[in-house]
This record gives sequence, C-alpha cells and structure tokens, in this order.
Amino acid sequence: MDAHIIKKYGIDYDSGVRRFMGDVELYETVLTAFLKDKILDYARAAYQEKEYEKLFALAHEIKGSSSNADMYELYAASCILVELLRNGEYDEEKITQAFINFETAYNRARTGIISAQGGDPL
Repeated sequence: MDAHIIKKYGIDYDSGVRRFMGDVELYETVLTAFLKDKILDYARAAYQEKEYEKLFALAHEIKGSSSNADMYELYAASCILVELLRNGEYDEEKITQAFINFETAYNRARTGIISAQGGDPL
C-alpha cells in the first residue's frame, strides 16, 4: 500500500502503523476490511428514513473505527454528525449537511485505500 497516496485522502498511514505497534500487515488488513464494510449503506438508509437514533449508533461506530485506523477526515466528520444526533433534538438542515460531509469523507477514505493499493478508485 502506498502511504503517500493514502495520506492525500485523509488517512494518517504512519500514525496508523504506530497505533498497530508497527504491524504494517495488520494495519493494512484493517484498511482493506473497511472496503468491504456496508455501514455507509445502513447509515444512508437510516438518514433517508429519518431514523436518527439508528443513524447515531452507526455514525458512532464509524467514529470509533475511523479513530482507531487514523482516518482523520472521516473521524472529524463522524464526530460532528454524532454530536448533532446525541441529544435527540434534531435540526434536519444541520443533520443533512453533516451527513453529506460524513458520506463524502467515508467515500474519500475508501477511494484513498483503493488508490493506495494501486487500484482504480472507481
């Protein structure tokens, strides 16, 4: 995996490898597993159906996993969405913008991983 490419997509490869105790193979396995993750599909469905408690749980899950994998752009977008949903007082306009940013960051991270593997980012 090309660390220089992945950094352009909001993922701190070097920090991620350090977090995984220098185990490059394990870190890259975690990043690659993210490509198979369907959580964005579930989050999109929850957003569209205005199931905000479910969206909160999904965004919170991504917040944790993106933090652990040093996907800092996705983590930041997840934090904003989670905070907007946390108290149950839903501002749909703010949630919509936060969800768009979350979805964009999620897709950027995926594109970065694919590109860093030498693949066509779609």
